[in-house]
Amino acid sequence: MGKAHVLAICVPAQGHVIPLMELSVSLAKHGIKITFVNSESAHKLVVNASPAATKDDDDDDIALVSIPDGDHPEILKQVIENINATAGSDKITCVLADPGLSWAMEVAHEMKIRRAILSPFAATLLVLKSSIPKLIQDGIIHEDGTPTEKKTIQLSPTIPAIETSHFSWICYSNSEILKFWLFKYALRCNKSMKLADKILCNSNYNLEPAAFEMNPKILPVGPLLTSNRTGNFLM
Repeated sequence: MGKAHVLAICVPAQGHVIPLMELSVSLAKHGIKITFVNSESAHKLVVNASPAATKDDDDDDIALVSIPDGDHPEILKQVIENINATAGSDKITCVLADPGLSWAMEVAHEMKIRRAILSPFAATLLVLKSSIPKLIQDGIIHEDGTPTEKKTIQLSPTIPAIETSHFSWICYSNSEILKFWLFKYALRCNKSMKLADKILCNSNYNLEPAAFEMNPKILPVGPLLTSNRTGNFLM
């Protein structure tokens, strides 16, 4: 029987790539083979940073691969098939993806490969995103994610109250296009959570116990920080 082999895939943003790479390095230290898939726009930055980062980090078990920017389920499927055709007994056993890449979860599901997501943001945000259907049902937000009115709500009695204008897909920008994209990202996260066998979060139980208690399926694996080791995968 070969090594466990994880294909990790991320969106090309620094706050997303770094936690996933940190987890990948940690998994490699425990004898798990990693294929890290990045978009072409981020791949060169990771490769340029990787020599210093992997000096003491089992870099032989981390392969860096690039695919074109955008959603490319057919390309990802081909990457997995190519790896499995040449990896002998070390075939891909799990796809670990950013929660916004629901299409990657769909590919893994179709190929009958185990699936996990790593949230780079707080567990409370995961809980908020997963509450979107109920927020729509309760008339708190419209179908497009915009609040029906400015008000304060609580996701649970133990989670601090939040104003609807502070929802993550609303407060980051004044751009309506970006707000729309962030809401679509939140919906993709929900789809990924449903397809994933495991939901990992770059957080700690002591930082936000109420969120983890509200959704026990979310497992804390953080903080995943480059400062925890000597090398850095900085972009």
